[in-house]
Amino acid sequence: MRAFSLNLYILLVSVILFEGYAFIKGINSKAYGQSDDVLKYSADVLSSDIVDDKTVRKLIGNVLFYQGNYTLKSDFGSFFQEEDKFIFEGNVRFKDNEKELISKKVIYDNKEKIFYFDEGIKLIKKGNILTADKGIYFRDEKKSYCEGNVKYIDSVQVLTCDKAEYFEESEIFAAYDNLIINNTEENITITGGGGKYFSKENLSEVFDNPKIIFNENNTTITGEKLEFFIKESKVTVKGNVVILKDNLKARCNIAEYVKENEDGKIFLKENPVILQENNNIEGKEIQLFLRDKNIYRIDVNEDAVATMDTEISNDYNNELKGKNIYIYLIENKIEKMIAERNAESRYYLIEDGVTEGANKVSGERITLYFSDGEIKKVIVEGDSEGIFYPAHLVKELESDN
Repeated sequence: MRAFSLNLYILLVSVILFEGYAFIKGINSKAYGQSDDVLKYSADVLSSDIVDDKTVRKLIGNVLFYQGNYTLKSDFGSFFQEEDKFIFEGNVRFKDNEKELISKKVIYDNKEKIFYFDEGIKLIKKGNILTADKGIYFRDEKKSYCEGNVKYIDSVQVLTCDKAEYFEESEIFAAYDNLIINNTEENITITGGGGKYFSKENLSEVFDNPKIIFNENNTTITGEKLEFFIKESKVTVKGNVVILKDNLKARCNIAEYVKENEDGKIFLKENPVILQENNNIEGKEIQLFLRDKNIYRIDVNEDAVATMDTEISNDYNNELKGKNIYIYLIENKIEKMIAERNAESRYYLIEDGVTEGANKVSGERITLYFSDGEIKKVIVEGDSEGIFYPAHLVKELESDN
């Protein structure tokens, strides 16, 4: 009888020890209905406590958590059973088939399927990297919200901002507050209050005081909305557009910049005006041609007018009109202007600051040659006509206009 009792005792102790070992060395838990909701976790060591009448399980060493096609690894973990919530700490790495999320600390709400990254977040997908001070990942929606030193990096550009949302399936990065885009291939910088980057379409949209800086040729364009078509090397700016380039300032309602090989072209549409030193240039559409960091040509199309101040008075302005005007520059200085089709010109003859008279000419083509900002030569071609006004009749020329 004693031998039987002793054997039974040994057997019971063995069972208890075995079950305790299995409980400590690796814990698997299933829950919550549908197959995608089955949740499993394991660790080297697990302990269970009751805190405020609630069960808290501690996971220590090689923590592994997986649900559906998601896997999460960390050094430590806590499972709050009644709240259905986990806290993972230390080298947290969350993976699925396409992406990886890295952080120091993650809180997972299993009921809402939401991950909270409180101590930094790094998302890696298809070689693209998103980092921030903290973030939230919505598992079912495959959407991330980040804030604090947000940075998104892909193969061609770097975007930074204060807050952002990232939509995985559509690959859209929505930026809010203090957006900066640096595109290394085009050597441009774009800033604005916010915007969106459509990765699949290779398109960036920037709003709230957008500004683009072409670092190579020292050109800036501002407006109300900006679109950057990356593959086409094309930028469109709309609404109260202002362009600054060296001594040139332009205004219009729509501007388009297109890069062609190493050169660039800017189209100004809807009420374009150019102010270049003392020159005012207007037309229905204006094109600026850039080469070697400088504007070397300006085409003014339809109802083209170029007005140039004289040195004597703002009341006396040289003027050139035509259906189209072509302006050629060397080192940002006008070399010549050519007006074609129904061309007209009014220019003053000035000697030592005194008006000697004025000429009014017309023809099919008028070419003005400049030196040091002053008209030095005029050539009129095709059905040319001209009237000379001596000094004492110059005011009559002004009254005719």
